[in-house]
Amino acid sequence: MPQNRITHLNKSKSSQSPSTSVNFLFYVSKLFGLVPYSISDYLSKRQFEVSPFGNVFCIISCIFYGILYHIMMSGTMTDSESRDKKVTSLTEVIGLIILYLEPFMMTIDIVASIINQTSFIDVFNRLLAIDERLANENVYVSYKFFKKFSISMILIAFLSEFGLGLMN
Repeated sequence: MPQNRITHLNKSKSSQSPSTSVNFLFYVSKLFGLVPYSISDYLSKRQFEVSPFGNVFCIISCIFYGILYHIMMSGTMTDSESRDKKVTSLTEVIGLIILYLEPFMMTIDIVASIINQTSFIDVFNRLLAIDERLANENVYVSYKFFKKFSISMILIAFLSEFGLGLMN
């Protein structure tokens, strides 16, 4: 009797879906108002859902960050102007553009995430459908690497910002 040579890559079903592998990143981003999705729907269904409150919260947090950034930068601009009187108008304009480029780029990213949020949800739904088709073929994908990678990137960003704050 011939032996069955079919082997399975992983017999236990993967407990993580593409959306749950980035849940730490989602929670941190939602806390700071960077993503417009509903956190209650994510907690109950483990799916990203469009949220009108999330959209408003993103816009309000973006305005709030912009105001705080302006207050912080206006203090540093007045100190630098009083020390150096040889500042030309072109240098001032370039300095203002460089200073306000960061909140402007953040605002563009948040508005783009609000506009394209349904496309982002579709990407995760497609990934889930692909995972289900692969599971039917007894191929299971582990998303532990993505979870570890996202957590390590957040920690690196936090430590870098903390270090920059200490140096300033």
